[in-house]
Amino acid sequence: MKPIKTAAYFMKKLILLSCCVLFLLPAFSQSGYIPSGLDGGKYTPKNSKDEKSKKKNNNSDGYQNLIGLSAGHLFRQMVVFSYERSLTSRFAVKGSVGYCFGKDLMTTYMSIDDNSFSGNELHKGVFKYSDENEFSQKTNYYFDATGKVYTNLMLADYYDVEYRFYVGLSIRNYKQTFLPLADDSTPANVTDLPIQNFGTSLVLGQMVYRESGASLEYYLGFGKLTTSYHGYTYNANSNRYVYDNDKTHLNKFLITIGILYGISF
Repeated sequence: MKPIKTAAYFMKKLILLSCCVLFLLPAFSQSGYIPSGLDGGKYTPKNSKDEKSKKKNNNSDGYQNLIGLSAGHLFRQMVVFSYERSLTSRFAVKGSVGYCFGKDLMTTYMSIDDNSFSGNELHKGVFKYSDENEFSQKTNYYFDATGKVYTNLMLADYYDVEYRFYVGLSIRNYKQTFLPLADDSTPANVTDLPIQNFGTSLVLGQMVYRESGASLEYYLGFGKLTTSYHGYTYNANSNRYVYDNDKTHLNKFLITIGILYGISF
């Protein structure tokens, strides 16, 4: 009998595929159109070297606003919308808000917490919640803010699209809530188990702009994620897991990979 492929197996394959797409996107960014918001709506002849040089060194007429939807967060069962505002031709700030409508699949299948890392079965925390407990449809919010420093706009081959790279500093804060298990010893006044996450990261990314106003952003970030929650400790006398009144705080290495589709204006 062939072994059954678990959800974790397919999640790992999906993440690997996403990474491959991120590396291949620059090749696809060589086809498209010049964004009208970046060239004043004027058509640029494909063989005009003077125009190419001019556009590569002048992005002062670029877009001022951008709204977007994060495709990467959808895979994690989060709906996240963003708004980005250009303060200068090289600096922009972006804010995102969203809602978590299900278990974070990255936590469920890919994260490591104190329980799984140390092999300590006397404590239950984030990883076990995501694996065993039901998700609570309460206020499960997501928020992040990023400051970006861009390079100058550049024209792709044959003047099809314009693109630029950026480096940024990002902070994120999001909460997910789970329901206690009936077999665990939980105080009567505790009806849910909130998981609070706060992270900071350095982000490297690229923006690609098309004539229609559509934009594509993909990025890779590295940083630190702090997760806070009330866990459970096993009690041998009662043979049950007992609720911890003191919060547990986990510090983990944070890797972010994302794709965002937007409209610039």
